[in-house]
Order: sequence, then C-alpha cells, then structure tokens
Amino acid sequence: MKIWLVGRTNVGKSTLFNRLLWSFRAIVTDISGTTRELLEEQINLWWQYATLVDSPWLEKVEDEMQFIQQIVQESDIILFVIDGKGDLTEQEYT
Repeated sequence: MKIWLVGRTNVGKSTLFNRLLWSFRAIVTDISGTTRELLEEQINLWWQYATLVDSPWLEKVEDEMQFIQQIVQESDIILFVIDGKGDLTEQEYT
C-alpha cells in the first residue's frame, strides 16, 4: 500500500510524515519550500506495512501533470493536507 501526503507548502505534510513514522526523517521549518524531493519510508499501519510519501508542493499544476499522474497511478491513498487556520487558496480548490 502506498500513501501520499500532498498539499501546498507549510501546511504540515512533513510534520504529519514525522508523526506517522514516530521519527524526525523530514525537515520541518517555517521556510516555504523546504521539502524539495520525495521522502519515502515504510510504516506499520494497522498491522500491515505501507509506504508513506512526503511530497513537495506543485507550483504550477499545468507544468506538473506527469508528476500528478504518477501520484494518482501509484497511490492507494492520497491525503490532501490543508492548513486549518487559514483560508483555502484558489489552487487548492482546483
């Protein structure tokens, strides 16, 4: 099973990644765009193993269609992480 964490920058994807791993594998800062590459780790989730993927934010969806198709094809679960304290952006709606 493969679980992808997706969403815009600084919404807590890497924090959630670390919490699910019970580790500090992903760097967490207030600096936008800190995560620049995919991080993949195996986790034991409800007595079965899964691959958890922390992904960077896609700036221009039109330019990243190949990457988006990869996410959709490889995923069993896609967790779209948003900032509950702020408003949704236009990109998050589309």
